[in-house]
Amino acid sequence: MFAFDSIEMRDSRLVGGSFAHWLAGFAAGEGCFYLRCRFENGYWRRGAGFKISLRSDDLPILKEIHRFLRCGRIGVSEKGDSRNPNSKPSATFEVKTIRDLKLVIVPLFESYPLRAKKSRDFEIWKEAVALLYRVNQRRVHTKWTQPETERMLGLCDDLTEVRKYKDIVWPLSRPGYFAGA
Repeated sequence: MFAFDSIEMRDSRLVGGSFAHWLAGFAAGEGCFYLRCRFENGYWRRGAGFKISLRSDDLPILKEIHRFLRCGRIGVSEKGDSRNPNSKPSATFEVKTIRDLKLVIVPLFESYPLRAKKSRDFEIWKEAVALLYRVNQRRVHTKWTQPETERMLGLCDDLTEVRKYKDIVWPLSRPGYFAGA
């Protein structure tokens, strides 16, 4: 288990728990928990990751996160998104190693929970990471069982579904309702 409260950062103004609390809030807005489940070239490709992408002028905070977590990689794109002419160069912190996801990222967000709707993403993603880790820990390389494959595909579908926008009817939309009146 990774002990977040015992981490000392040389270059950070925030240490231990306070940085972890900050990171949980930051990840709720800027982070992405993703799963990969696709069939290509006759094989199922399964994977997971956690990433934070920002404009490249925010690279210093990604370096601070990288130093704090002691895992993952940082990449910088000098070109913006070709689909958006107004996009700027970007930087991304990403963790894709299943072991690091299971032993660092999952315990971080279990100890310092996400407080926004991204917590639903995390719960689904965490189950998929546990499944990927369990399969990867087998001493003998074996194929995925049919139930494991079906569960992973189900988790990929669940993550897609939970991210769909759901329209909410607010009390303010009712005629005659005024807040504080």
